[in-house]
Amino acid sequence: MKQGLKHCITDIFTALNKTLAHVAKHKGPKFGAIDERSCKIHTEEAKCLKEYEENCLNIETFAKVYGKQNGYNFLMFYYLYESACQHNIEITEEDKKCDREVFHKNLCPREGDKCELLKNYIECLNNELLEKCKNKEFAEFRHNSEIYALQKVFPDCEV
Repeated sequence: MKQGLKHCITDIFTALNKTLAHVAKHKGPKFGAIDERSCKIHTEEAKCLKEYEENCLNIETFAKVYGKQNGYNFLMFYYLYESACQHNIEITEEDKKCDREVFHKNLCPREGDKCELLKNYIECLNNELLEKCKNKEFAEFRHNSEIYALQKVFPDCEV
């Protein structure tokens, strides 16, 4: 089962990376990752993972298959996309700039998997998003997407 899961995720992320590279090349460096095309790829990934969802779509399995850090990153991306693609929110260039400022500059590092550290991360993230994003709807959407993903990855932690 682990081999099938690894194959599914690896194929999807390879396709997603190619798509993101293609779009970035044609739209320039201000490209935001959550768009119609990447959501379509995520939908395909979700179909592929459906058979593994109950037993394998968890941090323990992903850590065994990919290693702790990569497993965590893959699972977080999966659930961030799941949350983001379910919401129909218009993301502006200003929103993308804010997203880069908060997430790409690592203003609130996710350190460790202890529940208290995750709570501190979410609190920091909320403060940074509200401070740096002019669009409060986007800030709330982004914050809620992170909470959703963390709750899925670490269901025993209340964040």
